[in-house]
Amino acid sequence: MINLDFFGRKIIFKIEKNPIKKEKKNLSENKIYNNRIMFLILFLFVFSISNYIQIFKKNPYKIGERLEKTVVAPFTFKYIDEEKKKEIIDNIIRNSDGVYERSRAVEQKVFDDLSTFINAMKYEDVNLKKEYINAVLPSLSESDIKELINIKDYDKLHSQILLELNRYFGQQVKEEDLIKIKNSINDNWELSKKIAVSFLKPNYIFSYEKTEEKLKNELLNIKDVEVTVNAGDVILNKNEVITEEKLKKLNQLGLFNIQDNFKIFLGTFIYLIILSIIFYFALERNIKDKILNNNIFFATALIIIIYVITSRIIAKNLFWLLPFEAVTLILGLLVNINYSLIINGFLLLYLLPIFGYNYQLFIVLIFSLIFTSGLIKSIKNRTDMVSIGLYISLIKILIGTAVLLISKKDIVTIVLMNSELFGSGIFSGMLTIALLPYFEETFNILTKLKLIELGDLSHPLLRKMALEAPGTFNHSMLVATLSEQAAECIGADSTFTRVACYYHDIGKMKRPNFYVENQHSGINPHDNLSPTLSTMIIKAHTKDGQEMGKKYKIPKEIRDIMAEHQGTTLLAYFYNKVKKDNPDINESDFRYDGPKPKTKESAIIMLADSIEAAVRSMDEKNPIEVEKMIRRIIGNKMDDAQLSDADLTLKEIELIINSFVKTFQGVYHSRIKYPGQK
Repeated sequence: MINLDFFGRKIIFKIEKNPIKKEKKNLSENKIYNNRIMFLILFLFVFSISNYIQIFKKNPYKIGERLEKTVVAPFTFKYIDEEKKKEIIDNIIRNSDGVYERSRAVEQKVFDDLSTFINAMKYEDVNLKKEYINAVLPSLSESDIKELINIKDYDKLHSQILLELNRYFGQQVKEEDLIKIKNSINDNWELSKKIAVSFLKPNYIFSYEKTEEKLKNELLNIKDVEVTVNAGDVILNKNEVITEEKLKKLNQLGLFNIQDNFKIFLGTFIYLIILSIIFYFALERNIKDKILNNNIFFATALIIIIYVITSRIIAKNLFWLLPFEAVTLILGLLVNINYSLIINGFLLLYLLPIFGYNYQLFIVLIFSLIFTSGLIKSIKNRTDMVSIGLYISLIKILIGTAVLLISKKDIVTIVLMNSELFGSGIFSGMLTIALLPYFEETFNILTKLKLIELGDLSHPLLRKMALEAPGTFNHSMLVATLSEQAAECIGADSTFTRVACYYHDIGKMKRPNFYVENQHSGINPHDNLSPTLSTMIIKAHTKDGQEMGKKYKIPKEIRDIMAEHQGTTLLAYFYNKVKKDNPDINESDFRYDGPKPKTKESAIIMLADSIEAAVRSMDEKNPIEVEKMIRRIIGNKMDDAQLSDADLTLKEIELIINSFVKTFQGVYHSRIKYPGQK
């Protein structure tokens, strides 16, 4: 809205968004939404049905089953025996000799150590020589040490030892060779030979690289083992147990009932088509706004991809061990319980064909899904997920036992299945602890747990603010108290609002003395600055806060509050100061850069921020005067169109006003005067 004074008449221009552009935007959002939903459904559909697209190429015979009739090869065919090839490879690896390389550096080190030792032996102090010998050659006996100390010509001894070492190094000395040499030492050996063996080190070192290269060259020469089955050969006799080798022959023949398998394929196809249609409408009506969020959409897609791929590659006898509840917990904490229930419920239905329509497993997972969703509300911190995992395990065991007993399973099977169910519950809790921080950071999703951690006043950034800008810190705490109560009154996210208030003014830490709440000495730096420069400094705290928030990895939602809590408000004090001398000054130069608050929470924080500072400056803080001040400030914000993007109703604004008044009564309540007090 623009006001112009034209020859004493006030002309008002009201600027509204182009409805055509808005309509195009809505169409674009719907198109994006539909594309995403169809992609999600198509993805689930393809992964679920892929097991059945290949159905015509697979043989239904199972290892360990007995055949109902004799199977004879109708034609001659050949196949590659992978097991025999694997046996050949294993034999080569097992019998292959390693490659050793001679190390001249090791030999030189031995010679250097020997020279050092001989030089030490030339000293006259007998006790020192004895201590040195014990330290360097602990394997020598007392008689050997005595003989060594009494030697007159150490140079001759040195030459004798060198001859022995050169003789050994002339051969290959490996680690195992050295052990054999040392084990063969006896008292009849000459002293020079004993000393030589003591200094001896393996001079042929095992080379991993050359051994691996040699092994690769040997394996490259291995050819496939081809097995021929002639026409008329009996592959399996009636009542014969199917082995792995026999099954390969059957797969080559492609012997199975095409009609029965086609029925399974067609039934599954129809089931998934109907399920996809229902899934689309469920998303359209219940969680469309969540799917439109890029971060939530891609996080959900990644979680589903990981779980479906895991389900496809894991052995069927381990399905009971799958940590399905981890998906429920992660999506419930990342988004909300309703979203998690819908996504996981349909995911379970899509996975039913992969599970082989195992109704026992399906019943257990359905009950577990409902139970886990109910537990999400009780999670207060990350360590709670360990106990949540235990509770999930217990409920799965109870439901699993009931279902398996009804299905007339034997006790051994029930015990084995329950052990897998117990493991899946515990693993779900542990997996959630491990993966949740990754999804929070990667997709920049602010969860309840992250909010609780950020709301801890011992957070490094809050501690820093308390020390460097104590006035701003106290102001933020009061704004948080006001905002939290107001948010709760109108049904907004009160926890997020409180935590966002803690951080909304962190940018003031860069120049704390330029803000009145931190000026305890009575010195105001703005007295010596031009209003324009002062405006630039004051305005900068929103951008400074965002930069500081990025450095400390504060989530984007809170960083947005740092920019929005001032909106495009006019810094009236400095503007009016300049306008006295320059009436043509541009008002926009003295406004914050924005943007305006886009959410109810952001709007509440803007109002609480302005109102707290104004009420604190009042001399008389009785409820009537406080309410007048609150209504005046909110009215000014509305006239200035600062709340135009926040989607607040007049009823909600009235509730916010009442909440602010009530909170201020608690903060600035009257106190009893004590005797003798003026």
